[in-house]
Amino acid sequence: MRFTASDIRQLPQHHPTSLRWTQRDSIKSFLLEGNSITPLEALSLFGAYRLAAHIEVLRSRGMFIVTTMNKDATGRSYARYHIPADLMGKNINHYLPSTPQGARCYA
Repeated sequence: MRFTASDIRQLPQHHPTSLRWTQRDSIKSFLLEGNSITPLEALSLFGAYRLAAHIEVLRSRGMFIVTTMNKDATGRSYARYHIPADLMGKNINHYLPSTPQGARCYA
C-alpha cells in the first residue's frame, strides 16, 4: 500500500501518553504496514531529514530492510526502502548472516 499526499491528513497521530513516539518509530511502523519509503516521503510524512540514518539504526536492531536505487525524471538517483513482502510477519533472524546479541526482529 502506498500513501499519497491526500492520505497524510488521515494518518493516525502516534503519540502514546506513556512513551515518546519518535520519527524512527513512525518510519518503522510505516514499513511494517507494508509501505515503501523514500527520503522525500520521509520528510513530508514524518519530518525526518536523515532517513538513511534511521534505516541504519533499524537494521542494526534486526530489521531486514531492502534498499532499491531508482532515478527520477531528471536522472538523479534516490533510495527507496521496504521490507520484502515474503518476510512480513516472520521472525527473520535466521535470514541474517549475524544478528547482534539481544537484537529483535520486527519484520
